[in-house]
Amino acid sequence: MTVEPWSVPQNADVNITAYTFDVSGVESTSAIIKNASGQTVAIVTLYDDGMHIDGEAYDDIFADTWNVGNNPDGDYTIDVQMSDWLGNPTYLEGVTIFTIATVECNIDSDCQSGQVCCNNACFTDACAIDTDCDDGNACTVDTCDIIACPSACTYTDITACTDGDGCCPAGCDMSNDNDCSDTTPPIVNITDPAADGQEITTDTYTVAVTATDGESGVAYVDFFLDTSFLGSQLYIGSDTYTWVYGFNGVPNGIHTIRADAYNNADLVATATRSINLNRPGGEPTVTIDSPTNGSIVNGIVSVQITATDPDGGTVSEISLFHEVDGLIGSVVVSPPVSPTTVNIDWDTTGYPSDGTIQCIYAGAYDDLNNYGQSPTICVVPDNAGPIVDFTKAFLDGLVKSGNNAGGGSDAYYPSAPSGTVTVAVDASDPVSGIKEVVFYRNGAPAWTISGAPPPYQWLWDTDVEPEGSSFTLYVEAYDGLDNSSKTAEITVVVGHCYFWPGGCDYKAGYQCCLDKNNICIDPGKTCGVIINGNINSAVEL
Repeated sequence: MTVEPWSVPQNADVNITAYTFDVSGVESTSAIIKNASGQTVAIVTLYDDGMHIDGEAYDDIFADTWNVGNNPDGDYTIDVQMSDWLGNPTYLEGVTIFTIATVECNIDSDCQSGQVCCNNACFTDACAIDTDCDDGNACTVDTCDIIACPSACTYTDITACTDGDGCCPAGCDMSNDNDCSDTTPPIVNITDPAADGQEITTDTYTVAVTATDGESGVAYVDFFLDTSFLGSQLYIGSDTYTWVYGFNGVPNGIHTIRADAYNNADLVATATRSINLNRPGGEPTVTIDSPTNGSIVNGIVSVQITATDPDGGTVSEISLFHEVDGLIGSVVVSPPVSPTTVNIDWDTTGYPSDGTIQCIYAGAYDDLNNYGQSPTICVVPDNAGPIVDFTKAFLDGLVKSGNNAGGGSDAYYPSAPSGTVTVAVDASDPVSGIKEVVFYRNGAPAWTISGAPPPYQWLWDTDVEPEGSSFTLYVEAYDGLDNSSKTAEITVVVGHCYFWPGGCDYKAGYQCCLDKNNICIDPGKTCGVIINGNINSAVEL
C-alpha cells in the first residue's frame, strides 16, 4: 500500500493505493484510517484501478482519494481489509503511516479564510473585542488580547470592594461594597427571665434567648453578666439559645443579663434584662478603712480592709483590686472569722504623679462562698518631687552685660545700698503642693520657709561675707508627702572686684583690680557678687 503525499495539511487530499492478490480473485478492498490513539477517523472504499468498480483479477490495484478534513495534526495509520470472491476476508493492520501537519505560512493570505498566520502557522483568532470574551461572571474582568497572535481572552479576578459593579469579592461586606448582601442586624430577645427586675434566689439560672436573621442567618450569640463575658453559643439549627448562669461569688443585688446576636455578615444586635439576685444567707459586707477616698498617697501603701459576714458565718478570704489592673493581692483568713481586718500592700510607684486618680475596691468570700464587694475609693498617687528652679529675675540680676578694660564682657550686680541679694526660686507641685523650701549655702541650710505660699526667697546680706570668698548655692523643695527636688548648684564670689590673673599693675603692695568705671581700686572696698567664676566678669555694688 502507498499513500501520497505522506505528509499533508488539513483539508488536503491523500491518494491511497493498495496492491492485492488472491488465487480466487479480489472482490473488494477498504482502507481504515486511525489516529495515534487507535480511534478510527475514516473508512475509505478502494476501487479496481481507480475506476470505482469491484475487482476481477487474481491480482489487482485498488485506489481512491481521501480528504483529511479538519482532523488534528499528528501521525495516522491505514489498515487494509479485503475479501476474495469466495468471501474470505484478509486484514492487514497498520501497514502505512502518514502525517497531518499544520499549514506553514508567512502572511495571513497564506491561510484559509478567517485564519491568521502566527509564527509561520495558521490559527483562528479567539476574539476581536472584549465582549467576545464575556464569561458571564461579574467578578472577573474579561479582556480580548488583540496583540497576541492569535488573539486570546484573559480573565482577571476582581479583588477591590467597589459599589455597583455587581461583584462582592472575598473580604468585602456591606460596609465597603453595596454589592454584598445583608445590611440588617439580627433580631434578638431575652425570653427568660421574661421581665426586668425578676428576683432570682438560686445559685444558677438558665437564660433563654431567641435570635433570627432573614438574610445571612444568625452565626452565634454571646452571653454577658453585667460587663463580664460568659461564653458563646453557635447556631445549630434552632432560633433558641440558652446559657446556664452561675452566681457563686456574685453579690446579691441588681445585675444585668445581656445577649449579643451576630449574623453571618458580622452585624450585631443586643438585648438586656435586669435581674434582682437575692440568694439566702447574704454576702459579706466589705469596707476599705484606709486610705480614705480622695486622699493623696505615695510609695507602698498599706490598704486596711474590714469584712463582716452578717448571717453569723465567717469570712474566709479578702482581696484587693485595682479597677483597671485587676487583682493587687489576697489574704486567706485562717482560721475563718467574722468580723476581720487585714492589710494588703499596694505599690503606687508605677502610676503617674500628675494628679491622675487611681481607684481600688475590695472583695470578700464567706464560708458559704457568698461574695461581697466594697464601694470603690479613688486616690491620687504622688511619687515625684516638686518642680523647683532659680527665678529668672534672680539669675538676670546676677549678670548684667558691659565692658571693661580687660576686653570682652563683664557682669555687674545692680546697686543695692544694703548689700542684700534676694535669692529667689519658683517651686510648685501639681498634686500635694509645697510643704517646705530650704536654701543651702556651701552645703548647709541658710534659710528655711515652711508652710508658706510663694514667693520663696532668701535675703542674703553679702556685706557680712569675707571679701572675695566663693559660695555654692542650691535650693531643695519638699511637697506635702516629703518628696523632694533640688535646683542645680551655682557658684558666686563675693567681692567688689575680680583679681585679674596676670597682666595687672600693683599699687601700694596690693594686687590691682578694676571697677566698672575701669578705675583701679583698693581691695578693701565693700563689694558685690561674681557668678560661676567667670574670669572675664567683675561685679560691684
